[in-house]
Amino acid sequence: MKLRIRGNSIRLRLSQQNVKVFEENGRVEDSIQFGVAAGGKLIYALETADVKKLKCEFKDNTLTVFVPNELAKIWIESQLVGLEHLDSTTENDQVRILIEKDFKCMHVRINEDESDSFPHPRT
Repeated sequence: MKLRIRGNSIRLRLSQQNVKVFEENGRVEDSIQFGVAAGGKLIYALETADVKKLKCEFKDNTLTVFVPNELAKIWIESQLVGLEHLDSTTENDQVRILIEKDFKCMHVRINEDESDSFPHPRT
């Protein structure tokens, strides 16, 4: 699973295997370790939940994006590429949440393993 953060925007891009794990477990996660300290690990996850809209939470070094149960099922079982929502924060601001199926790039990228990416619709 790929994570992109830019300003108040979060984007998760899931490979075919990530989507399969998400379908089977209702959750998929990955992490990145910063430095050698035990508390330097950032976990990021996508999880189904009893919520009305996409929402996100950051707690205990874990960024979790929650997807409504029924919407997750539709996204997994259809050709729908992405889900998007502007989630309100406690500081009268918003964070843009985007979840996408990860497609193979149109151009070859050196050192990029795309073997588990979804086939690009234009190829």
